[in-house]
Amino acid sequence: MDYFWTFFHRASKKPIHGYLAITINADSLLTKVTSRLREEFKFLPMELADPPRERGVLHVTIAMFKKGLTEDELESLRSAFKDQHVELRVTGYGKAVNHDSQALYLSVDAPEIADFRNTISRLGLQFLAPDPHITFGVHELTRKDVHGVPKLKHFDLEPFTLQGTVHFKSGPYVLF
Repeated sequence: MDYFWTFFHRASKKPIHGYLAITINADSLLTKVTSRLREEFKFLPMELADPPRERGVLHVTIAMFKKGLTEDELESLRSAFKDQHVELRVTGYGKAVNHDSQALYLSVDAPEIADFRNTISRLGLQFLAPDPHITFGVHELTRKDVHGVPKLKHFDLEPFTLQGTVHFKSGPYVLF
């Protein structure tokens, strides 16, 4: 499927929109922490969000490419980041609110995120870089994630670590 999608864009010369992220598969500790917080705030898991996310798979966005990338730019990202493993440190959580949505997120820290963003800048690519976070819950009435607002740590948690892998996603497709 990925090869067809990449071929389609290569043939059409359309810019490739998407984001570079660290994918985390939920382990028992992460599941326990996020379930407790969702219950406390009466929020829903991301698989019930609009649009729904894959159950048990969460991510930290490193960079969003709103203007799109060429095939060569995507290849430079693939060369720099494919199969990179990252250890993330969860330090707290918060609730983001905008005019029509609310979301719960974990605050994370990883020195590699700053390094990755510096590498992207050196490649000459324009990107948006949100506060490092993992969204794990949405309000039951709106079911939408919150974008475009700061996602800083509001409440402390006992720190714990997670393992993740870097990928590039465009729409429903994981390109690497």
